Order: sequence, then structure tokens, then C-alpha cells
Amino acid sequence: MNTQTTGADGGADQPVDGGSERPADAAAVPERQWEMPVGFDETGQRLVTLREAAAQGTRLFPVERLTADQRAELVVRRILAQNRFRLAMYGEGVIETMRAVREVANGTEIGGMLSEVEFYMIAEMLKLVRRDGDQPSPAEGGEARPYAKP
Repeated sequence: MNTQTTGADGGADQPVDGGSERPADAAAVPERQWEMPVGFDETGQRLVTLREAAAQGTRLFPVERLTADQRAELVVRRILAQNRFRLAMYGEGVIETMRAVREVANGTEIGGMLSEVEFYMIAEMLKLVRRDGDQPSPAEGGEARPYAKP
């Protein structure tokens, strides 16, 4: 399926200066991504932003242990955090914010695809901000495919 995206992760944002506490790749992270949720804390109760996940000692709840409701909440929060969410999908037209939220919340096939895209972005952002030797595990969005259709 062909898709085209614009928005918070579409590349239009200016990179943020990573500072001395972050690895060099962190400078490639768009400013808006720092305040977007990337998972739940160790207890699975509170959403954690990329900035919090990048802080030393912050651990994420394993993605494979998230409930379908938690996965949907995470994706919906990420979609709503974007100034302008638009996704052009062949055969479906342009999907904007509120439709995307409905699709994810209702667990549709389109919602599953949107979730997969967001979990891919989470994994990529975590790779950029993790220090050497502190790469995310598959449970935190590493190499394993984190989205499983409920």
C-alpha cells in the first residue's frame, strides 16, 4: 500500500540541538518529537515522552505486554500531538486527524496500519536518542516488529 505523510515526523521540522548530554544523532530529532509519547513507564500506568525516555535510567514498559487499549491510547495521543496529521492512502484518500483517531480507536485495518507507522517512528526516535550500549530492546521498539494486531 502506498502512503505519503506530512506532519510532526514528515521532516519539515528543524532539528533540535542535542546538547552534550545526548548522542550526536539526537540532533536529528525534530523538536516536536521530544514531547510526544513513546511508551508507558515501567508500571504501564503513565505515558512517557521521548525526552523522558532519553533521560538516563528511564525504562519503558515492554511493548509486547501493552494491552490493545494501551497501544491505541499511545497512538491516538501521538496523532493528536501533531499540529497537522494528514496521510494520503491509496484507495482511501487523505486521512486527517479525527478520522485517524477513529480508525485507531475502532481497531480497523487502517487503524492498524497507522499504529504500525507510529510504532516504527517510536522505534526510530528511540534509536536516535539512546546512548551507545543503551539501544532499545525489542520490547521497547527495537528490531522486533512491535505492533501486533489485536
